[in-house]
Amino acid sequence: MLKTIKNLIAEGVIKNGTMLDLGCGSGKDAIFASDNGFGVTAVDKHFKYKQEGGSVNFVLGQIEDFDIEDKKYDVIYADNSLPFLSKENVEKLLKNASSKLKEDGTFYFSLFGTNDAWANDKNMNFWTREGAEKFIKSLNLKIYRKTEEEGFAPQMNGELKYWHIFRFILKK
Repeated sequence: MLKTIKNLIAEGVIKNGTMLDLGCGSGKDAIFASDNGFGVTAVDKHFKYKQEGGSVNFVLGQIEDFDIEDKKYDVIYADNSLPFLSKENVEKLLKNASSKLKEDGTFYFSLFGTNDAWANDKNMNFWTREGAEKFIKSLNLKIYRKTEEEGFAPQMNGELKYWHIFRFILKK
């Protein structure tokens, strides 16, 4: 998933500043951002990666319980982490994070669509395009870019899976 943060930085969509990585997983995206000038706080309930570079403040905990400081972050980033929460927690987290983002800040996140191979997993949440777009409008942020991706691609373990992902870049 490192491609996403690299692209956002390379395209100039996000620039130096402070970044909150919600559900950082391996920590690679957070370290890449730190190595490219961001002050990064990265939150996850467990870490799969030993920090070998960058200057990242890793916080062990549930992303839905993390207290986001008001106007602290220029970028809030949640790549492929929100689908693993309940829909209610995703909605609360998105509302809270969008309200706490700095002025002119960028909020990037992904949601899984209803055609995803895991769509029958009751411990996850999945969205229709219409449902996601309707909810996004309630956040009172400007849609900078939205994409929908569908198809077979490898998982982190290398096995192929059918993905259905919505990616949103919102601006305050």
